[in-house]
Amino acid sequence: MFSTLLWSAEVKYEINILGNKDFSTVFLQEQLGIPPEFNVIEASRREVIIRMARSNLERFYLSKGYFSSRITTDFTAKADKFWEYNFNVYEGEKYKYNSVSIELPDDAEKLINESTLRTAQKRPFDFEMITLDMNTIRKAYLQKGYLHVRMDHFETVDRANKEVNVSFSVRPGHSVRMGNFHFDIKRVAWQNKTGLTDTSWLKSLWEINPGEVVDGSYLQDFRHKLLSTQIFSRISIEDQLRSDGSGISDLKFSAVERVPGNATVGAYFEENDLFGAYIDLRHRNLFNRFHEGSGRLVLAQNRQELALGYAHPIVFGTAIRWIPTAIRLDNQFIISHENSPLLEIRDSIEERFEITNRSVVSFGINKYLQSRTLAEVAYADKDNKGSIRFKLENSFPFTLIDNPFEPTKGIRTIPSLGIGLASTGPAKDLKFTKPYPYLQIKNSLYYPIFGPFYAALAYDYGRFFSKAGEDDARTFFQGGSRSVRGYRFRSIYPSIPHPEEADEIIPGSTPQYHRASGEIRMDFPWRKLRNWQIVQYLDWARVSDAEERFGSKQDMAMGTGLRYKWKVITFRVDYSWKKDFSHWNIEPFNFNRLTIDLSQAI
Repeated sequence: MFSTLLWSAEVKYEINILGNKDFSTVFLQEQLGIPPEFNVIEASRREVIIRMARSNLERFYLSKGYFSSRITTDFTAKADKFWEYNFNVYEGEKYKYNSVSIELPDDAEKLINESTLRTAQKRPFDFEMITLDMNTIRKAYLQKGYLHVRMDHFETVDRANKEVNVSFSVRPGHSVRMGNFHFDIKRVAWQNKTGLTDTSWLKSLWEINPGEVVDGSYLQDFRHKLLSTQIFSRISIEDQLRSDGSGISDLKFSAVERVPGNATVGAYFEENDLFGAYIDLRHRNLFNRFHEGSGRLVLAQNRQELALGYAHPIVFGTAIRWIPTAIRLDNQFIISHENSPLLEIRDSIEERFEITNRSVVSFGINKYLQSRTLAEVAYADKDNKGSIRFKLENSFPFTLIDNPFEPTKGIRTIPSLGIGLASTGPAKDLKFTKPYPYLQIKNSLYYPIFGPFYAALAYDYGRFFSKAGEDDARTFFQGGSRSVRGYRFRSIYPSIPHPEEADEIIPGSTPQYHRASGEIRMDFPWRKLRNWQIVQYLDWARVSDAEERFGSKQDMAMGTGLRYKWKVITFRVDYSWKKDFSHWNIEPFNFNRLTIDLSQAI
């Protein structure tokens, strides 16, 4: 039995699920679909919601093959404004698949055998298998050019033998053979103007020749990859059978282009840069062939940066079929100047000039998993001492969340494996370190607790397997607005005193770090404040070094934050009011513990 007890100023209620055996009560609780505001809804509407919840539970059990299941509800008033709702479940026996058949018109071609279907394997009934089999059958006909295939399914339940017989009705229609390709591309802001895209080049991406069968899977893949460029807001590809009896069909490509260029101007505050302003320019369809150009200028108190970028969202066109998404190339050339804290000497600033060229090739492996390969070469000059570094990294971001901008449920993990190389010594006697491999894993978990409360958890780990270049090693140092809040950027790291200079230290060069963060977020329940959120957080990090003489350093901070959600931006203000955990006394206010940012920390 599972019970959940919620309350408000209006009413208290308790929901019990009784008699379930094959499914956990927590899981069944989610299937009910009872809204969080159930406790403030009037009694007559609560009864309707309970009946709908019972229907949801009945449909769930039927979809899993429990055709003999019965679900009843009862509710009683236990006390003043306290109600108890019971869902009484009798599951019965789970039915199995018995036979499967595919019904076709007499003149239709049979492209798949019933024995290869999931529903033909005498497995326990699960409606998801029927859906998967329908997709398998549809794909087989689409690949042979049957773009207008229609399907339906029927289940016959044999209650005496606890079995289900499945029948698929397939009406393939005619097989589409390629004729001419016509284009009609409009611009979204000027509907009477033709789009910018070069249609002859776009046609060259289409690889099915006249007279050949139009593979429906290829057509869908072609459309999906073009949509992923973000150049088009809508794409439709329709076929029209010629009336000359040749069996050839002409295809019409209709699309609406978005405005290809945009400019963004803004101001910001960041703990290292301090106050700054930026301008960002971008054009997504240069030369009418999807070439992207971009420019960014940043002017801040401690940093100035100019970045020029080139990208192509389908750099290899649509020819690579085994990758379900387009392959994107991004390249950036960045010139930057900044004044940043010098780690070796406390309360000191170093001036840094850097030129970087960074290339990224990325594509989707499936709906949730991506591949991202980065190659970077950089020249840095710090206090008239130059150095060159190279980096090659491959990562596989996995994302399964409900909202990419403000997730409340799901997981995100990014494992990365890379190798670096850095120069040592003066330019006249240029030498390089040994290649240093590294591993990094970033994990985030989001979960709704109940009502307006949500949890966000993060755990990151990184390690260099051999002595790294100075700049690369410091990427694993912790502290800052998206690490341990209340501490300076990259101020948590292992070090030893300099043997000759009393005021200097030597940071470790083979770091390994662990970082954990947790947040409890509460949305304000009032409609006028629905975009506001209050957050309680705890951050912790520990950085050690492969060389034991450097030891390790760890720090922790607890604090409270306020969020304002506006479109895809979250304005964030955090204050770490606790950093010393040797006591529980109130610590004095310090402006350096304040964090201002434009996104969630997790």
